[in-house]
Amino acid sequence: MDVAILEGRVADLKEDIDPWKSRHLIDAKGLIIAPGLIDLHTHIYYLLGHWSRDTLEVDSTSLSKGVTTVLDAGSVYPEHVDAFRYYIANRSRTRVYALLCMRRQGGCYAGAVKANRDLVVGIKWHHGPPEEDAATLSMARDAADWGECMLMCEPYGLELKTILGRLYKGDILTHSFHPPPRKGLLDENGRVLPEVWEAVNRGVYLDQGHGRSGFSIEVAEKCLKQGLSPFTISTNLHKRCIRGPVYDMPTTMSKWLALGMPLEEVVKRSTWHPAIVLKKEDEIGTLKVGACADVACFKLLEGDFPFVDSVGETRRGRYKLEATHVLRAGEVVF
Repeated sequence: MDVAILEGRVADLKEDIDPWKSRHLIDAKGLIIAPGLIDLHTHIYYLLGHWSRDTLEVDSTSLSKGVTTVLDAGSVYPEHVDAFRYYIANRSRTRVYALLCMRRQGGCYAGAVKANRDLVVGIKWHHGPPEEDAATLSMARDAADWGECMLMCEPYGLELKTILGRLYKGDILTHSFHPPPRKGLLDENGRVLPEVWEAVNRGVYLDQGHGRSGFSIEVAEKCLKQGLSPFTISTNLHKRCIRGPVYDMPTTMSKWLALGMPLEEVVKRSTWHPAIVLKKEDEIGTLKVGACADVACFKLLEGDFPFVDSVGETRRGRYKLEATHVLRAGEVVF
């Protein structure tokens, strides 16, 4: 399948487009052509805020890996939105969105969301001191309701049933496949909890959010065997995991290949599905005619590759994805 691009948008998608009509040609024969990847859990606000010591510069850690859109999952407070826009979003070739991190002191969360809908897409609840978690979760829920936006929560700090009970259709549970001893998606017999199925059935999205401590191969395997999979694949990439065990988005995707997820499903959960979560599926995460021409080409390397989770458990896989060409809005960026 050939992709034609004109003025930053997908102009045509069909077999055997005449190459002589193009001004610039990329030979992607034998490669996987996909929409630019969307990483739904990153930390890129390196100036101030909740994650400033661990955040990463976005372009240097995203574009060369095939990632053209990222969501900063809670590095920003309401008073930082203008600085985030000026120093990060406006100066990055990567498309950037943000969730505002809820805190005990509160703030003008709903107002910040409403005034910056092109940039701020929701609220992030991060667990803290145990005596504050119930209050901050309630505050996060209220802020998302008033701001008419999504809420992303961790499965930590409070009982999972309590957290899931505050998530509505279109909201996100991240770090979904985290390892024990923290209680997660599974009961003591390794079965998916009823409240998890209930949440998924009502439209709550399960996000991977790998990170330094948020992903267990064993938990993921048990869930997959029972028919439960992540709606979105994401890295939770920051300074403490970029050199392992996470590395990047293609490596994170390759771990699901090693667990038996079909390639098409892995790509879908890294492009189309996160676009749905962001409510941007007409613009990104797709190669349909008229969409923004964010395009990534990958080699599917074949060999014997070790993949490590957050607790050091290893699975070996036959395939590994590697980005070869990346376009952002029709311009070659890698």
